[in-house]
Amino acid sequence: MATENKIKYFENREDWRKWLMDNFETEDEIWFVFPLKSSGEKSIAYNDAVEEALCFEWIDSTIKPLDKEHRIQRFTPRKPKSTYSQANKERLKW
Repeated sequence: MATENKIKYFENREDWRKWLMDNFETEDEIWFVFPLKSSGEKSIAYNDAVEEALCFEWIDSTIKPLDKEHRIQRFTPRKPKSTYSQANKERLKW
């Protein structure tokens, strides 16, 4: 379950990359807040968030509603023996 201290909002790709650089080796998960478009809030795009995560061998998984205007998505380090999803294999080709 998402604990409050694991739920984070990033307004831009640079802030997300900075968090990953500082935490990818020590944290076991983060719940990334994505505002719904109807909220009008600025946020990093989902694909950009996934691309940054993949640079640190982190992957996205579970998605849950947070409230009426936000959803949260779980990002975790990829397990060494797990395989990448087809979508992530495509992203890794760039």
